[in-house]
Amino acid sequence: MGKRGPRKGRGNDRRVSATRDEARRPVRGDARGGSGRGDARNGRPGFGMTVHGEFTVVVTQLVAYALFFGIVYTLGVLTPGGIIGSGMLAMSATMLMIVGWPFGGTEKQGVFGRIMVAVTFVVSAIVVLPSEFYTDVTYLRWAAYLAVAALLVVAASFLWANTRHRGQSESENDPGTVVRIGIESGWTVLCGSCWIFLPAMYADMAKPEAASAVGWTVFLVLVVAAVVLLRVSTRQWNALEHPAAYAWLGMGMVPVMRFGLLVFLAACATHWLM
Repeated sequence: MGKRGPRKGRGNDRRVSATRDEARRPVRGDARGGSGRGDARNGRPGFGMTVHGEFTVVVTQLVAYALFFGIVYTLGVLTPGGIIGSGMLAMSATMLMIVGWPFGGTEKQGVFGRIMVAVTFVVSAIVVLPSEFYTDVTYLRWAAYLAVAALLVVAASFLWANTRHRGQSESENDPGTVVRIGIESGWTVLCGSCWIFLPAMYADMAKPEAASAVGWTVFLVLVVAAVVLLRVSTRQWNALEHPAAYAWLGMGMVPVMRFGLLVFLAACATHWLM
């Protein structure tokens, strides 16, 4: 009998097989390519991610508030620059929310929500531009528009949710998620468009009558509301599953845009009561 050759390295074969299995294994993370929250399990941020997502959401809000109030004040209260600046800031916040989509859902549900946001903002701009700014008619007209537009957003969301689309999975056709995304995104951009009334609120709060009970009440309500919205946004961020890339940026814009409704209500209070 001849000599038996050396045994093949089974250990090496096993290591090569394990390496191949590891290569085939899917990478953890959002299937849509990137997350807005760092992976706490491995601590490695990916595209558009940040490990400190909640902190970044808070900082984004504070910076946005500073820009809104600071730029409008610098451009001049009740000047064309201040009025146009408030509108441009509202449009910028809307665009950032569209880019960093913070409402979750599937890709197609996100497309529906983004269309809802874009259409709602354009209609809001069309409604507010032809009117004379900051008169009694302006406030009444805008309040009526908000009421009608809010109802239309709800109707459009339910209509789209009840429309079945061929070739879509059950998750993409989930009516509850579609309605939630449509209403949240539509109402948020409606509130964000109310920032156009910031110059009017600035002008009224600069009057000597602002030192009255009405002025102090308005100021305290705005401060408390900003804190509450900030806290709610951090809870929503922590509850968001598989956030999209740069969702922290959009989530930071959501409370700032919703704060715009309070700006409009404060402008109404100072206009009618002071």
